[in-house]
Amino acid sequence: MSSEWELFREAEVGSEGYIPFPEEVSERVAVDNAVHGPSVYWNYESNADIIILSSDSLRNSGYIPVTRTNIYDIDSVGESGGRIRMPDGMPPAIASSITPGSIVYFAVHEEMVSDGVSSVYLLSKTQALRLLPGDSNPETTDELSEAVLEVPGLFG
Repeated sequence: MSSEWELFREAEVGSEGYIPFPEEVSERVAVDNAVHGPSVYWNYESNADIIILSSDSLRNSGYIPVTRTNIYDIDSVGESGGRIRMPDGMPPAIASSITPGSIVYFAVHEEMVSDGVSSVYLLSKTQALRLLPGDSNPETTDELSEAVLEVPGLFG
Protein backbone atom coordinates (compact mmCIF):
# COMPACT_ATOMS: atom_id res chain seq x y z
CA MET A 1 0.00 0.00 0.00
CA SER A 2 1.24 3.46 -0.82
CA SER A 3 2.04 5.90 1.95
CA GLU A 4 1.53 8.91 -0.32
CA TRP A 5 -0.94 11.41 1.07
CA GLU A 6 -3.58 12.63 -1.34
CA LEU A 7 -4.68 15.33 1.09
CA PHE A 8 -2.98 16.72 4.18
CA ARG A 9 -4.48 19.91 5.72
CA GLU A 10 -3.71 21.68 8.98
CA ALA A 11 -6.30 23.41 11.18
CA GLU A 12 -6.27 25.07 14.59
CA VAL A 13 -8.90 24.06 17.12
CA GLY A 14 -10.81 27.20 18.01
CA SER A 15 -12.50 28.31 21.18
CA GLU A 16 -15.14 25.92 22.44
CA GLY A 17 -13.46 23.12 20.48
CA TYR A 18 -14.65 24.05 16.99
CA ILE A 19 -12.38 22.88 14.15
CA PRO A 20 -12.44 24.58 10.74
CA PHE A 21 -13.61 21.96 8.24
CA PRO A 22 -11.72 22.35 4.93
CA GLU A 23 -13.84 22.19 1.78
CA GLU A 24 -11.64 19.38 0.36
CA VAL A 25 -12.40 17.29 3.44
CA SER A 26 -16.10 18.12 3.40
CA GLU A 27 -16.33 17.01 -0.24
CA ARG A 28 -15.03 13.57 0.77
CA VAL A 29 -16.92 12.75 3.95
CA ALA A 30 -19.81 15.16 4.57
CA VAL A 31 -23.36 14.00 4.00
CA ASP A 32 -26.59 15.96 3.77
CA ASN A 33 -28.72 14.29 6.43
CA ALA A 34 -32.41 14.72 5.62
CA VAL A 35 -33.25 15.65 9.21
CA HIS A 36 -30.08 17.23 10.60
CA GLY A 37 -28.48 18.85 7.53
CA PRO A 38 -24.74 18.70 6.77
CA SER A 39 -23.19 15.98 8.92
CA VAL A 40 -20.12 13.81 9.41
CA TYR A 41 -19.62 10.51 11.24
CA TRP A 42 -16.99 10.17 13.98
CA ASN A 43 -15.18 6.88 14.57
CA TYR A 44 -11.87 5.90 16.13
CA GLU A 45 -9.34 3.14 15.68
CA SER A 46 -9.24 1.29 18.99
CA ASN A 47 -5.53 0.36 19.11
CA ALA A 48 -3.85 3.57 17.97
CA ASP A 49 -6.42 6.13 19.21
CA ILE A 50 -6.84 7.67 15.76
CA ILE A 51 -9.98 9.62 14.84
CA ILE A 52 -11.58 8.71 11.54
CA LEU A 53 -14.24 10.98 10.05
CA SER A 54 -16.45 9.24 7.50
CA SER A 55 -19.52 9.53 5.33
CA ASP A 56 -21.17 6.70 7.31
CA SER A 57 -20.38 4.66 10.42
CA LEU A 58 -17.44 2.27 10.02
CA ARG A 59 -18.55 -1.26 10.77
CA ASN A 60 -15.36 -3.33 10.76
CA SER A 61 -13.86 -4.66 13.99
CA GLY A 62 -11.12 -2.43 15.31
CA TYR A 63 -13.07 0.72 14.45
CA ILE A 64 -15.46 2.12 17.02
CA PRO A 65 -18.31 4.28 15.70
CA VAL A 66 -19.10 7.16 18.07
CA THR A 67 -21.83 9.33 16.53
CA ARG A 68 -22.94 11.60 13.72
CA THR A 69 -22.50 15.33 14.28
CA ASN A 70 -23.55 18.44 12.42
CA ILE A 71 -21.22 20.56 10.38
CA TYR A 72 -21.82 24.05 11.73
CA ASP A 73 -22.09 27.33 9.80
CA ILE A 74 -23.15 25.86 6.45
CA ASP A 75 -26.60 25.01 5.09
CA SER A 76 -25.57 22.29 2.63
CA VAL A 77 -22.56 20.08 1.97
CA GLY A 78 -21.77 21.93 -1.28
CA GLU A 79 -20.97 25.16 0.58
CA SER A 80 -17.44 26.12 1.55
CA GLY A 81 -16.52 26.64 5.16
CA GLY A 82 -18.10 25.05 8.11
CA ARG A 83 -16.82 23.84 11.46
CA ILE A 84 -16.99 20.58 13.33
CA ARG A 85 -16.62 19.79 17.01
CA MET A 86 -15.47 16.55 18.59
CA PRO A 87 -18.43 14.80 20.20
CA ASP A 88 -18.63 13.40 23.70
CA GLY A 89 -17.80 9.72 23.85
CA MET A 90 -14.23 9.81 22.61
CA PRO A 91 -11.64 8.04 24.80
CA PRO A 92 -9.71 10.38 27.14
CA ALA A 93 -6.44 9.76 25.24
CA ILE A 94 -8.05 11.21 22.11
CA ALA A 95 -10.12 13.95 23.73
CA SER A 96 -7.13 15.32 25.66
CA SER A 97 -5.06 15.81 22.48
CA ILE A 98 -7.63 17.93 20.64
CA THR A 99 -8.27 21.03 22.71
CA PRO A 100 -8.75 24.73 21.95
CA GLY A 101 -5.55 26.16 20.47
CA SER A 102 -4.12 22.79 19.44
CA ILE A 103 -3.18 21.97 15.85
CA VAL A 104 -4.83 19.05 14.04
CA TYR A 105 -4.33 17.54 10.60
CA PHE A 106 -6.83 16.08 8.16
CA ALA A 107 -5.10 13.32 6.18
CA VAL A 108 -6.26 11.13 3.30
CA HIS A 109 -4.49 8.55 1.20
CA GLU A 110 -5.86 7.28 -2.08
CA GLU A 111 -7.22 4.00 -0.70
CA MET A 112 -9.52 5.84 1.72
CA VAL A 113 -11.75 7.17 -1.05
CA SER A 114 -14.28 4.75 -2.48
CA ASP A 115 -17.64 4.70 -4.20
CA GLY A 116 -19.22 3.68 -0.91
CA VAL A 117 -18.07 5.10 2.42
CA SER A 118 -15.19 7.58 2.30
CA SER A 119 -13.02 8.43 5.28
CA VAL A 120 -10.46 10.98 6.48
CA TYR A 121 -8.07 10.80 9.43
CA LEU A 122 -8.15 13.62 11.97
CA LEU A 123 -4.72 13.51 13.62
CA SER A 124 -3.32 15.43 16.55
CA LYS A 125 -0.08 17.32 15.93
CA THR A 126 1.83 14.65 17.87
CA GLN A 127 0.37 11.87 15.72
CA ALA A 128 1.13 13.74 12.50
CA LEU A 129 4.72 14.45 13.56
CA ARG A 130 5.26 10.77 14.40
CA LEU A 131 4.46 9.93 10.77
CA LEU A 132 7.39 12.00 9.55
CA PRO A 133 10.82 10.45 9.00
CA GLY A 134 13.28 10.91 11.85
CA ASP A 135 11.01 10.29 14.83
CA SER A 136 13.09 9.50 17.88
CA ASN A 137 11.00 6.45 18.78
CA PRO A 138 10.84 4.15 15.73
CA GLU A 139 8.63 1.62 17.50
CA THR A 140 5.77 4.08 18.06
CA THR A 141 6.31 5.55 14.59
CA ASP A 142 5.97 2.11 13.00
CA GLU A 143 2.85 1.30 15.03
CA LEU A 144 1.16 4.58 14.13
CA SER A 145 2.19 4.32 10.47
CA GLU A 146 0.79 0.80 10.28
CA ALA A 147 -2.52 1.86 11.84
CA VAL A 148 -2.84 4.96 9.67
CA LEU A 149 -2.02 3.16 6.44
CA GLU A 150 -4.60 0.47 7.09
CA VAL A 151 -7.68 1.56 5.22
CA PRO A 152 -10.65 1.72 7.59
CA GLY A 153 -12.93 -1.30 7.19
CA LEU A 154 -15.76 0.39 5.45
CA PHE A 155 -18.14 -2.52 5.18
CA GLY A 156 -17.86 -5.09 7.77
